[in-house]
Amino acid sequence: MRAYSKQVESLKFFNKLQIIGFKPDKFTFLVVLKACGNCLMISTGGSLHLMAFKYGFSSDLHVNNTLLRMYAGFGAIGLARQVFEEMLERDIVSWRRFTFCPAFQGHNTQLFLGCLGKLPSDALLLFQYMKLANEKPNSITLVSLLGACTRILNIRLGKCIHSHIITSGIEQHVELETPLLGMYAKCGYIEQAFRIFNSMDDKNLQTWTIMMSGLADHGHGEEALSLFARMEEAGFRPDRFDADSLRLAMKVKGIKKFPGSSWVQSLSSSSEDRS
Repeated sequence: MRAYSKQVESLKFFNKLQIIGFKPDKFTFLVVLKACGNCLMISTGGSLHLMAFKYGFSSDLHVNNTLLRMYAGFGAIGLARQVFEEMLERDIVSWRRFTFCPAFQGHNTQLFLGCLGKLPSDALLLFQYMKLANEKPNSITLVSLLGACTRILNIRLGKCIHSHIITSGIEQHVELETPLLGMYAKCGYIEQAFRIFNSMDDKNLQTWTIMMSGLADHGHGEEALSLFARMEEAGFRPDRFDADSLRLAMKVKGIKKFPGSSWVQSLSSSSEDRS
């Protein structure tokens, strides 16, 4: 109660300083925002948020992290998410206060996936935090992290995550193997991609397409055509293919598209001619 009283008094004192024209600095805002969060003064916290931005602290990492802490204390998920996504800079503390806050229990996975989808470059920060905090990412989290690595072509982080999967004894199933395959194929690590592809027990149309696209995108037209033939032998008949990848594979091999036929039909005909 005494601690609560002191924080309320600090807010009252801040108001008095405002009346006499006191210009608050960054550290003043850190104190009063924290006090608002601890005392659950939602209206006052919102006013201080606007005031902090008015005084030019909208891009300050520490102020934004304190705002995240305050809104987490209020349980205001929407406002916390808005602050988080508008931050020009985020660190491990930012991710911890937002994604793993107890106030957001039941929303964590949704928040994580949504934010990581918009902020793939933060995947490294989040993975580092999870390791430091001894948080064990589940399959959904790992799939999202690998997807972020693929989008930003961060093979180094992707390899770290792959190593974590192996050393942690996490069961590798098609839902997890597919983004691993995609990450290596997209980044041009064809040998590693093929290793994963050949070890997969449950190949599907998506995995065949990813592997063939990776080959075509990185100049392995002959291998792409060979894989297409293998795919047909395995009983897969794609109804939709990555047209750009097929064009590239055919261009590398010197195959021309037949008038009136689709790219898939032309490639299929080529596969038959070669057999």
